[in-house]
This record gives sequence, structure tokens and C-alpha cells, in this order.
Amino acid sequence: MKIADLVGLKFLKMKLNFIIFFLSLSIIFLGYSCFLGKNGYSQLNRLKEEKEELQIAMLALQTANRKIQDKVTSLIEDFEAVEHEARQKLGLIQKNEVFFKEEVLETSKSKISR
Repeated sequence: MKIADLVGLKFLKMKLNFIIFFLSLSIIFLGYSCFLGKNGYSQLNRLKEEKEELQIAMLALQTANRKIQDKVTSLIEDFEAVEHEARQKLGLIQKNEVFFKEEVLETSKSKISR
């Protein structure tokens, strides 16, 4: 073998070692990014959990909105519903009705317990 062949062989081995080193670093970096990085597997799991929590909250809000919309619709369309709300919330009565207010008196026993 000639010296030129030996030098070329050493150069080729150095190139292969460099390529192997570079590929190893790339694999390590990609593995870190996939599992521990900003957009990695752990982040994906956290976002999935957050999505489920937000969907539950959204369903609760949709149910509440539906109830409110039903109440608004009934108040718009039904006079009896308006009358019921006026009686319950505002304490209104009609002209021919008599209003009785019930008061609860405190006993001496409940005063002592306070």
C-alpha cells in the first residue's frame, strides 16, 4: 500500500467518525425535544388535560346559557311567568289580594347560643 492510500483511508475514517458524532448529537437533541422540549410529549399531555378541563367548563356554561335563554323566552312569551317573577323577586301583589308577612321570633335559647 502506498502512503497516499493510507492518508486517504485515515481521512475517510475521520469523515465517518465526524458523521457518526453529528448523527449521535442530532438523535440526542431530537429525543430531548420530543420528550422534554417546549413542544414535546409532556407539553402535549398537559394541553390535552387543559382541553378536557375547558370542554367541561364550556359544557357547564352552555347549560347555564340554555337555562337563561329558556327563562328569557318564557318571560317574553308567557305573562304568567312575568307575574310569577314579579311576585317572587319583587314581592308584588294584585289589587284584590291581601299580603301576609310571616316573621319568626327569636327564642331566648337561640339568643344564648350566639
